[in-house]
Amino acid sequence: MQAKHYYLSKELKYLKKKGYFGVFQRFMYQHSEMQAKHIICLKN
Repeated sequence: MQAKHYYLSKELKYLKKKGYFGVFQRFMYQHSEMQAKHIICLKN
């Protein structure tokens, strides 16, 4: 898990440099929202 997190932070730095960070953040936000909905569906 730690390695994965480190890899992601490296990716984020790269994306920030490229200016894609806002787009990436929006994508991650939508993705996490989708996952939350999915978990809620599983619980019901």
